[in-house]
Amino acid sequence: RGIAPQESGGEEDPWIRTRVRDTPGGSTAFGPLQITGSTLDEFTDKHLTARGQERLSDKEKSLVNKLKKQAKEKFAKYGNEPDKEGYDPKYDYGGAGDPLTSEEKDTYWDLGDRLFRLKSFYKGHDPDRLDDIQLAEVIADWYGSKDKKKNDEYTANVLKHLKKYTGGMVQRNPYPYSARPI
Repeated sequence: RGIAPQESGGEEDPWIRTRVRDTPGGSTAFGPLQITGSTLDEFTDKHLTARGQERLSDKEKSLVNKLKKQAKEKFAKYGNEPDKEGYDPKYDYGGAGDPLTSEEKDTYWDLGDRLFRLKSFYKGHDPDRLDDIQLAEVIADWYGSKDKKKNDEYTANVLKHLKKYTGGMVQRNPYPYSARPI
């Protein structure tokens, strides 16, 4: 995988809330792919089916709801707020949040693959047939910085790692209808 090492590769346990405290408005990013609460809002059956994806499974719906609740009711409320009533450091930046079962962790990766496909769709690309330029655009969108230099650096690092993982083949997904392993 290419994105996870860039998002949380330096962490002993990547199943944490982001450590980046200086994001304007705060950040609710969580897990190895640092998926945010606002990104989870895109995971509705109506939104997905309008973009050619299948409806969420019951497992996916359950995890999306759990992560959204944690992001909006705990991360957003208690980040950088140690004096706030009800504060628990597990919801602050770098905290572990609510634990996920091994099945929920597997489902998280499935959601990450689906999110990558959505971001490909938003860019007008077929996620199963991305060329190098399209792949770089989708990766940069995942990172989402307004700074082009930061996006380019992030994308280069993801591609470098991905090429090691895939033996150099990143131009085309050899398994159509399955998301690229990033």
